[in-house]
Amino acid sequence: MRNITILVGFEASEAVINSLAPGTMVELRREPTNLTDPCAIQAFLDGNLVGYVAADPKKTVLKGTSSNASVAKQMDREEVAGCWAKLIAAYPYGENNQRMRWEAELYWLPVWTDKEEKDGGTMTLKIGGSRVTYGEIINVLGDIDAYKGGKLLVRLDDLSPSGGSKPMPIVWVAATMNERGASPAGMVVDPPKELSAALAGGKTLPVEPTKVLGGGNYEATVSLETSTLGDFHQDMEEVIKKGIMQARDIKERVNYMLGQSVPANLIHGVLQSMKRNETGTKVVRPRQLFLQTAEDDYLTRCLGYHLAGKNIRLVGEKGAGKNTLVYTVCWVMNKALARVQGNSDMDKIDLLGGQALDEHGTHFELSSFVEMLMKGGDVVLDEINSVKPEIAIILHSLADDARSIEVPGYGFVEMHPDARIWATMNEDYVGTGMLNSATADRFVPIFLDDQMDLGKLLKEMVPDADSKVVDSCVTLYGKLRKAVHDGKCSSDVITTRGFIDALEAAKWLPVRTALLDNVGSRPQDRDDRNAVCGYIRELFPA
Repeated sequence: MRNITILVGFEASEAVINSLAPGTMVELRREPTNLTDPCAIQAFLDGNLVGYVAADPKKTVLKGTSSNASVAKQMDREEVAGCWAKLIAAYPYGENNQRMRWEAELYWLPVWTDKEEKDGGTMTLKIGGSRVTYGEIINVLGDIDAYKGGKLLVRLDDLSPSGGSKPMPIVWVAATMNERGASPAGMVVDPPKELSAALAGGKTLPVEPTKVLGGGNYEATVSLETSTLGDFHQDMEEVIKKGIMQARDIKERVNYMLGQSVPANLIHGVLQSMKRNETGTKVVRPRQLFLQTAEDDYLTRCLGYHLAGKNIRLVGEKGAGKNTLVYTVCWVMNKALARVQGNSDMDKIDLLGGQALDEHGTHFELSSFVEMLMKGGDVVLDEINSVKPEIAIILHSLADDARSIEVPGYGFVEMHPDARIWATMNEDYVGTGMLNSATADRFVPIFLDDQMDLGKLLKEMVPDADSKVVDSCVTLYGKLRKAVHDGKCSSDVITTRGFIDALEAAKWLPVRTALLDNVGSRPQDRDDRNAVCGYIRELFPA
């Protein structure tokens, strides 16, 4: 039961009636004082009475919609906190068509049953590192008790022995976290992503040293307050009241972000910025959602840059999850997506559109790429570095502050403020080249390392798969990646989709057969196929 009929007429002022339009949200309230109809439900717009949910299926209820009796029954349930309806279309009725009937879609506001209290917990950390880089570590190791009671703090810093650009959780000796009084006392070894998420935005947490470990390391504990669904109930309710999506859909997105350790401030930002999808193109939930590992924060970074209004360029090898990441971010943020496959033969017509012929004659037809940008969706240009430079340059005015373009044969086109441009690329592949520096400068670059946890992915996508078979698939995947790295096979042998398809089919077919068909036979090159099939036969004997 999703749609109802709302009768508008004598109860509403002319101003209220005139303000109603498709997409308008009205609040539904039960009217227990109505002696005529015990199932009476009123509809309000900004506190003003609009009308009533129709009651008579034969006379007033539009075909395919529910009467007030069935809706009232649902509204009276203990698990329902409120009900809203989004107007869809109006139909005149009554004497001289003086009254209006609106078809409307129901949006239920639930009584949240999820725990609202913080599930805080103590996390044990291993801290170590070079005594040259972390000068205070020797003192902590020498007298660990002297540093208890809040003298140690942890924060994200670029101070790492590898000189990497990714901030690492570094422990400091400081009464307060200021640069002058702080001394480094070690780096958190294999930091869990929950810790990095808790430290986002420059936050610090007290660390309690507990004992000295071997190898110049020591153990410490830190208390984390992890976010729960309850932290976001208010924002989620606003999403529902605005008719953006139903409770179950927004709940799924928030739970996914929580499961990926996206920081709470970022989740709030996503919910508060979320808009209705009015592009005419459906928002697609990827069958395979991007899984953020402890070693990366690609999802978090992309969500943050998207909220900041930036265009994003994802760089990585095949199988790194570039397209999965794009689709996942768009699904989370309720953004429709248009995808264009770049290649050396792409021309202006492919990117912008061109003349088209129909029964009425010739007319200019904009590309799906440009139309999506005009309507406020996202677009992604795959393999942007395979596109000729003179074609990629077309993006410049769209991807910079102008956010507009003159389309020959059509006219001036302006991007919607909510639209974003994505680009993906592999480096050093046949048919690719260096991006024009001006093109590259218009995108935030994110380099995806091959850190995908195939075992975790397969267990999530095919939960009933045999764990030993999954382990063997992980081994096979490692062999394939090494073969690509050593130049023995092309990147076409990498297929996460093939592994998922194989394990799904393995319920009915031998695992060996399923892998040979879905992984071994996917490459188009015969030598690649022979090599992959050889690895499979070795790991999965007949």
